[in-house]
Formats: sequence, structure tokens, C-alpha cells
Amino acid sequence: MKYMLKYVLIPFVVIAGVVFMIFHKPIVRYFTFDKTFNKLIENRGRNVAMEYVDELLAKGLRIEDPLIKRYENSYSVVDKYYALYLLGRLRSEKAAPLLLAALQSKETGVRAGAVRGLKYMMKPEYVQPVSALLTDSNRDIRFDAVTTLGAVDCPESIQVLRQFVLRERDQNVWARAWLSLRHLLPADGTVVEKFRINKNLQIMPADERQAEVGYTYYFLRLKEEAGEKVMYVSRPLWQDARVGARLEKKAETDELRLVPAPEKSQ
Repeated sequence: MKYMLKYVLIPFVVIAGVVFMIFHKPIVRYFTFDKTFNKLIENRGRNVAMEYVDELLAKGLRIEDPLIKRYENSYSVVDKYYALYLLGRLRSEKAAPLLLAALQSKETGVRAGAVRGLKYMMKPEYVQPVSALLTDSNRDIRFDAVTTLGAVDCPESIQVLRQFVLRERDQNVWARAWLSLRHLLPADGTVVEKFRINKNLQIMPADERQAEVGYTYYFLRLKEEAGEKVMYVSRPLWQDARVGARLEKKAETDELRLVPAPEKSQ
């Protein structure tokens, strides 16, 4: 009997269990995708949540279909948010129509998941649907929209952002849009003007001494071969810049190089 138990029954049970697990996908998925996804939802807002995000992303496109099903079948906005966000992180072409449609959702959390996910898979053809969120009543959605537009280098995205900074009045969203523009635009020109903008988005007088450092924005106007260009820069670079200096920057980078103006001969 011991021989039968050890060498026949136990191996049979183990093999049967393995076969059952392999072919019973819902159970397998629970112990892989669903369990991890549920842990992510339970711990949202905590540092540990990112560990579950990384664990899910490590599975690659194997979780593409489970994420799509979670989005389509769940009534939870939080579930839908993370499903869309993760599909974007996976650059899921299969889910692209889902993300684009979700940009028009009535739920803020769903729109947020879609626009944040699209940042990782932006294409020029997505500029128009993402741009529709630039008039969203939710400032966080507008912030995410200009961030996502800054992830695709194309004339349409640059034009939309340039028009947006002229009308946006929320300083944080406005500044984020300028950061996206700075990332996308190249620079190779001579500094012809320095100016600052205050927290009310008004140009400050050149001789204005008082400035709230955290709420003052610094700009350089450049003269390039193709015309003039305005660049949003850091406070230290603005302080070092002099009229006549040269500012250089490659497109789709955040590294600006300031070449001092040549000293005038005595």
C-alpha cells in the first residue's frame, strides 16, 4: 500500500493537478494576473503599488487580453483606470482603439487612465483626440494631456501646444505645456531678450526686483535663421544668459547648452 501511495497515487495526483491548472485558464489567471492586479488596486496610492505595476508589466503582452477584459467587464472606475494605464505602458496596439474611445468617457478616472496610458504609445494620429482634452474642466486631465502631447514630435503636436499656452490660465498646466514644448523643440539661436512671467501669467517689468522664485517663470527669446523662438528655461540658466549668448538644444531632449557671447575687444 505504501508503495502504491508513494509511486502511483501521489505522482498521479500531482500530474493531474498540473494538467488541470494548465487547461483551467481562469484559475491560472487568478494566481498570476488577477491576484497581482487585485493587490495593485488594494494598495493604490501607496509606494508598494508600483511594485505590483512592475510585476504586471514584466509579464508583457501575456496580460493584454486580461487587461482588456478587466476594463470591459468591471464596474469600478479604479479598475478601468489601471487597466487603461497598463495597456498604454505595454504599448498595446490591440487596445489602442479602446484607449482612444476612453478619452471621451464621462468618468474622469477613465479619461485619466486613457490619456496617461497613451503617453507611452503616442503617435501623430493620436494628437487630435488627445487635444480634445485640452478644454477638459478637470485641470489634472489638461495637465496629463499636455504631458502626453509632449511625447510625440510632430508639427501638429507643437502647433497645438503653442496655441494652448496662449489661452490656458492655470499656471501649473500652462507651465507643463511649456515644458512639453521645450522638450520637443530644437534651439540654435542668439539670445535677443530675457523676460520673466509671474504667477498671474503676466510679463514682469525688467527692473522688478521682488520675485517669488517658485512662481516665476523664465524665458529667453532667440533669433534663429528661420525667425524668432521663445524658450522656457530654468532660473540658473536664465541668470547666466546674456543678450548675444547662444542657446543650443536638440529636439526631443531636455539638455540646453548656453554658449556665452564673445567678449567685446577693448
